[in-house]
Amino acid sequence: MNTTPLDEVQWQSPEWIQAFGLYTDNVLDYFSESPFFNKTSSNQSIRMQRQFQADANGAGPGAGQGPDMLGVLDPHHNETDKLLLQHVRDPERRAILTRYPVHAQLERQLAKVGGIEYVLAHVREPDLWVIRKQRRDIQTMNTSILQTYYVMGPSVYQAPSIHALIESRLLAASTGLEKTMVGLRKLARFEPAQGRYLVRNGTVTSSSSTVSESGGSGKTVPNTGPATGSNGAYSIPGSGFPGSAAPGTTVAGQTAGGTAQFESNRRPAAALSTSQLDKLLAVSFKARPEYI
Repeated sequence: MNTTPLDEVQWQSPEWIQAFGLYTDNVLDYFSESPFFNKTSSNQSIRMQRQFQADANGAGPGAGQGPDMLGVLDPHHNETDKLLLQHVRDPERRAILTRYPVHAQLERQLAKVGGIEYVLAHVREPDLWVIRKQRRDIQTMNTSILQTYYVMGPSVYQAPSIHALIESRLLAASTGLEKTMVGLRKLARFEPAQGRYLVRNGTVTSSSSTVSESGGSGKTVPNTGPATGSNGAYSIPGSGFPGSAAPGTTVAGQTAGGTAQFESNRRPAAALSTSQLDKLLAVSFKARPEYI
């Protein structure tokens, strides 16, 4: 037994099309051969009646029917047609009933039966038709839509429900957000002075160059570490703000003759200027640090 959901099924019958062709007048007959068609619907009952009449008369399906049954719906000269069109609110559906005699005849017969039925809702010849499954109340002639199908060329599909469509879109969006958050967590770093920040690229390493900062004796500090977590040191002037190192003192185990050495594993030494480093160290003593 096939348990594949119908909204995942693509059905076609090239042999049927080769034998009868495919156009607006017979698209419902083609659809009735698909697994989407309900054999207990009103359309099936009408098809069996037509077949019985054709066999009894020895002629085609339309034998024995008057011109009024074969004509399009006429809202001006036929009171029955006027009442039928009053219950058809879709303008495309009304245009189909006033243009194609076969579907107008089917509408007259469906109005007498009621229940589950299939009607043509949209036409774009020669390659697209939309078929609607609906339930008709025989007392009020009102219809409620149950399902929608579309015929594209030789293939027949069932349109997905709004619930399934929204569920699929939300699942795709949440999956993308989850992957993004996992990637962001790998790039997150934290420093007391700066708070949380994201590194640009944690895999890029800087070359073993030397960075010279102005002030003091002008000594250079080697920088051989990667872009994040490097062993390089920044040289910061030791005066002008509270908490700075006095000239000649040693900070982080290095002496620079009047300059303090400040360890950092946020960026390479060449990425920040002296004024930016001064600001970083100054705002670290504030209750609400400022961010560059």
